[in-house]
Amino acid sequence: MTEEGTATETAVETEAVVETEAATAAEEATPEGQLAKMTADRDKWKGNSRKNEAEKKANAAKAKQFDELKASQMTEQEKAVETAVEAAKVAARAETRREFGDKLVAVSVRAAATLRGIDADALLEAIDLSRFLDDDSEPDTASIDAWLDKVAPKAGGHGDIGQGRGGTGGETGMDPLTSAVTRKLGITI
Repeated sequence: MTEEGTATETAVETEAVVETEAATAAEEATPEGQLAKMTADRDKWKGNSRKNEAEKKANAAKAKQFDELKASQMTEQEKAVETAVEAAKVAARAETRREFGDKLVAVSVRAAATLRGIDADALLEAIDLSRFLDDDSEPDTASIDAWLDKVAPKAGGHGDIGQGRGGTGGETGMDPLTSAVTRKLGITI
């Protein structure tokens, strides 16, 4: 073939691709074309998702078979080591939960005590924090509140939590000059 023939074939192929792309673009410009494209895309991704789910199930089954085979070929000493490692992991998790559970209880007690205007540090020195942990080593806020109700019942309002100027009754939190000027001018806020 000559260079001229190859160039002609390439030009024809390029023209065909351009025409196909133009037809596809025109088809996609209509609502029906857009819907068809979206449906095709949805079906493609749905198929990929189902394929991935099937592969995941197959891999899980193979992993289970591998673990069973590995366990059947272990010596008694290897099984004992494996059991000891698992027991150590469980103990480490429990210790971590206890350690951080106490810290979470301390934070919960501090928050609840502050809302009641109580010195949280004095309370925390005198209590066993672990008694306020639930079965999952999380703070049991209901028992913290019940205990604080016994120690210092809730007063009306939220107490002073140190978030700015406090006041009583009719004060608006304005500085004295602004308050005097608004009073003199008869402005109510």
